[in-house]
Parts: sequence; C-alpha cells; structure tokens
Amino acid sequence: MKILTSLLILMVIGFGNLSAQELDRPDSLSKDEINLVGVWKVDLPEQKSKLDAESKTQVDQLDNIGQVDFWNAAESRVYALDGERNFVMTWVAEGSHNQIVGKWKYDAKSGILNLSSEKQVFSYKIEFGEKGQVWSPLSNSKEGMNVLFIKGLGL
Repeated sequence: MKILTSLLILMVIGFGNLSAQELDRPDSLSKDEINLVGVWKVDLPEQKSKLDAESKTQVDQLDNIGQVDFWNAAESRVYALDGERNFVMTWVAEGSHNQIVGKWKYDAKSGILNLSSEKQVFSYKIEFGEKGQVWSPLSNSKEGMNVLFIKGLGL
C-alpha cells in the first residue's frame, strides 16, 4: 500500500511538473491566443448593421453592381488561424479567389494581432465578444471597412 501511495504521489508530482513545463514553453498559446485559433469569417449582418458613416458613404457611392461585389467580397473573407501560429486569409473579389498565407502573432498587452505574409503585414486591434470578435484594421487601407465583425465559421 505504501508503494502504491508513493507511486501515486510521484505521478502527481511528475504530471504537475509536466504541466508547468507545458505552460513555460515559449511556443505554447495564451488564453487569448487559444481564443483566436479557428476559422473566422465576416459576420455580414452584423457588419452591415454596424457600418460606420465613413464606410457607409464609400459603399453608397458605388453603383448597384459595385455594392453587390463589395458585400460579396466582405462576406467571402475567411481567416484560418492554427495552433502552430500559421494563418490563411482567403476571399473572392471580382470573380477571383485570393489567398494570403503566413504566420500570426498576438500581443495580449496591446491587443494587436499581426498576420505576416512574405509581402505584407496586416495588423488588427482585437476585441473579444460573446458572439465573436471585433477586428479593427490598423492600416490606412482599412480593407474597405474601419471595423470587421468576425464570427466563427458555421456560427
């Protein structure tokens, strides 16, 4: 019985150390990073209902076909972030499939997500919500919108 108890104590201590080592690994994901892992897309109804005045003016200046193309491109935008810190961003614009691949990095202190490809870096200020996430582009292009309302694919 003493041997069994001793083995049990050693196992608990061993698993405790293993868990601590997992947390200390520099490549392990933080809680917020774990919340970013997944497949995300623009929540079109939310995006349309909360469109800021500047973006609304830009969209309203487009003709009907331009507006349909704009919203189709927005709705087709998908971001896939994995636990190895790889990402794929895809969208359809003007009938063409577009894809950017690279690495992602999240800074919890600033709330900034950087998606880095070979040619460019996309930076977003991230806010976590109950229904999804709010991604605010930090670039001048704003990708046609000042804020992206993102939800998990299939939600």
